[in-house]
Amino acid sequence: MKRTIVVLLVGAWIAIAPAAHAQEFTSTHTDCSGLELFAAAGVPDGATHKYQFRGICRELEKDDGNKVVSVRWQGWVEVDSRYDVKTAEFDEGVKITMAAGYDGPQSGTIEIRLKCAQDPMLTSSSCTIMQFAQKATWPDFVTAWKKNAPYTKGKVTYAQAAELSKLATSNPPPPPPPPPAGDQKSASRDEVALPAVQAPVTQPPAGQPKQRTTPIARPAPAPLPPPETTRLALPPLPPG
Repeated sequence: MKRTIVVLLVGAWIAIAPAAHAQEFTSTHTDCSGLELFAAAGVPDGATHKYQFRGICRELEKDDGNKVVSVRWQGWVEVDSRYDVKTAEFDEGVKITMAAGYDGPQSGTIEIRLKCAQDPMLTSSSCTIMQFAQKATWPDFVTAWKKNAPYTKGKVTYAQAAELSKLATSNPPPPPPPPPAGDQKSASRDEVALPAVQAPVTQPPAGQPKQRTTPIARPAPAPLPPPETTRLALPPLPPG
């Protein structure tokens, strides 16, 4: 009887232990495999190389066997990057928008500036972080972005960036449409036609006739007679 009880207890412990073990050793991983390059400009000869990435990032919880246990959150991520050839500075701005139904913050941003000898999108050049600022409250995501900066490295090929840059040059975006008629928001102060200033109209006191607004025609004055002479008339001189 005792042997039967011991065997049952040991079997129950073996059945429970793997489940407890799997829950105890879990870790989180940032997965941005859905982030892809969709626009580029300035590659290869421009003074500034620009890249734009769009896609979905997720925060995964995995067990010690690298199996996904749950998705903690997922959201839409937009990344705008640029490399200045002259200053050797690489700037990257990240905007995260959470998917509907997530209980935490709905959006956040990351701003990072790196010093890289060459464009890290096109080469294996190493970079040094100069500035890092965040307005995001997902520690694992922020840590992954900072630890692996630039995080988008390896998501671009030279041929892909050059082809997209060529398309951007041959098909520049159209200029913004002009403001609709009557919209003076974009006009400067000098461009706005001011209304003519009207003289104030003075009303006469009650009971008095209104003043005539047109001048009365008067006859032209008669010409003045020539002025009388003021010289004295002298008598004629005698002959001889």
